[in-house]
Amino acid sequence: MSNPLPRDDAVRQGDITHLAFQILGRDEAIAFLNTDNALLGGRPIALATESAAGQLHVEAELRRMRERQSRMKCKRHISYPCTNPMRHGRRTQATAS
Repeated sequence: MSNPLPRDDAVRQGDITHLAFQILGRDEAIAFLNTDNALLGGRPIALATESAAGQLHVEAELRRMRERQSRMKCKRHISYPCTNPMRHGRRTQATAS
């Protein structure tokens, strides 16, 4: 019989899984979390579960992935450019108020 995860580890594991599912969708999140990642230095699920620092590194990578996805979606709108200034971190006068 295996030992249950300590509470802090279980919370980190749940949080990183939830974030990955939100950003990547179910299948891609499962693949990402369970595949060795050279940039992160291991399997993201293991890194995020074992320490708060590991969780922060995996969260940062997921956010970079989300940003790359956003840029790719906007680049596809050549005839209809992306008009969402907040997606790119820019504010217009209309959104500044």
